[in-house]
Amino acid sequence: GLIPDNRINIPKGKREIILMQRKKGKLGAGLGKTTGWIHRSTLVRSGAVEMITEVSYDMIDDNGHLHITVGSDDKKKNRVLEVDNIILCAGQISKRDLEQAAIDSGSDLAEKVFTIGGAYEASELDAKRAIDMGTRLALKIDDDSVVPGEHKFQADVGAEEKLFNAMKKFM
Repeated sequence: GLIPDNRINIPKGKREIILMQRKKGKLGAGLGKTTGWIHRSTLVRSGAVEMITEVSYDMIDDNGHLHITVGSDDKKKNRVLEVDNIILCAGQISKRDLEQAAIDSGSDLAEKVFTIGGAYEASELDAKRAIDMGTRLALKIDDDSVVPGEHKFQADVGAEEKLFNAMKKFM
């Protein structure tokens, strides 16, 4: 930006955040050319966000720890993340098997797993919806009224989505 990094004061958050994606490459690279790098830069400067790419989500154990594999082929590394909450935003296809595994475990683990974005409900405008849902969830995650599997943090349908849905009728 126009202001040097050492003059920008980004307050330290109350949580450490780990953002992961399954594909290789920079997180948010598929966003607009001017959008992705801005979000990445802000997250990096916050000092509270770790970004990991090329991740496979292996399991959530009985203690609520997320087991992942990072990398591919001979560069694979296994990691266990000790976390308070897990927010799944895993792609363009509705994929809720980790959330279901947490529910099936019968432990309090199900109270700590949230699925958002395309993993929650796949549709044409996933990136925008996922960012919106993630932001809204982050603002309310400590609220006792937030129940995994029963949340749907998203704004009302905006003009862009209304126009898109109207245009689909003519395709």
